Amino acid sequence: MTAAGHWDRHAAQWSLVGQPLRPGPDDIRLFKHLARTLGGPDDGLGHLLLGVTPEIVAMRWPDHARLIAVDRSPVMIAALWRPPSAPKSAWAVQGDWATLPLPSGSMRLVLADGALNMCEGRAGWHSVAQELARVLKPSGHGIMRIFVRPEEAEPCEAVFRDLHAGKVPNPHIFKWRLAMALHGDMEQGVRLADVWDACSSAIADPGDLAARLGWSEAELRTIDVYRDVATRYTFPKESELADLLRPGFRILHTHRLSYALGERCPVLVLDAT
Repeated sequence: MTAAGHWDRHAAQWSLVGQPLRPGPDDIRLFKHLARTLGGPDDGLGHLLLGVTPEIVAMRWPDHARLIAVDRSPVMIAALWRPPSAPKSAWAVQGDWATLPLPSGSMRLVLADGALNMCEGRAGWHSVAQELARVLKPSGHGIMRIFVRPEEAEPCEAVFRDLHAGKVPNPHIFKWRLAMALHGDMEQGVRLADVWDACSSAIADPGDLAARLGWSEAELRTIDVYRDVATRYTFPKESELADLLRPGFRILHTHRLSYALGERCPVLVLDAT
């Protein structure tokens, strides 16, 4: 399946995706606080969002915010963009994050929730970081939640052992732990089809497992959008982030929230260099 087809299916089941893959209330409170703190005065500059994450679009923005959301998938934009809940000045456009359709220095702030994990390889991270720094004003900032894998790799066996022991809180944590356990280095990342294959091989009856764990079977089956998908996600170690972002940013602060798997979902405050 093509990357475009994967995102078409992902958009169709977005309502079934939960925390930590989607930002929760604690994440949004932090994003809102940081956006208001770093948003600055009404100087005509924009606030850039990578993707069209509904929770971020709908949060309370500074009154003067000019929100521009850029997503590569027109289907995601059509499915998730809800202008009535956005700031007064807000629009979404289709575009590639490595070649943004924006003038240099035209943005004050860039926000992203898991977006950079869609970049393939170090070169992909570097290209996007450099492009984001280009469109930001020199004193601009980034606010980004990034999913990171553990410094010491977690074996797949440990993920499935915890799963069957009822120690994994929800299907979305299971998907992310399994994807990170299958991850190679930053050049390899993890192929989504491999995540589905590993899950399919180990779980004979998803309906029975969901019932036993008290999960929604529909949420567990959201992993089916990974079937036959060659797209790769990359989950860096936290110790790799500074190098991956260095072409355009330096890390000012790292915020870690206390929800389940929150230690692997840090929110970074970045300074454009």
